[in-house]
Amino acid sequence: MATRRGVRIAVEQAALRRVATVVARAAPPEEVFAAVVAEAGGLLSADHTSLIRYDLGRVGVVARGYPGHRRQQRSRRGGYL
Repeated sequence: MATRRGVRIAVEQAALRRVATVVARAAPPEEVFAAVVAEAGGLLSADHTSLIRYDLGRVGVVARGYPGHRRQQRSRRGGYL
């Protein structure tokens, strides 16, 4: 049981590092949001993950996950699709 928990923590930390790497590159907010959505969806094994940003009274979906879970696609520029 402790091993399973340790593996889970390692997987979560790896996801956090991947998002932190995107942030450290000074990526635009949309790319950061896409990375967060992709990693959260993967950790939760979600079929669909969305991040909604409230901006000056307007509501908009800034980033959206993809059907299925794990392994987001990357664009040619290195950002998340």
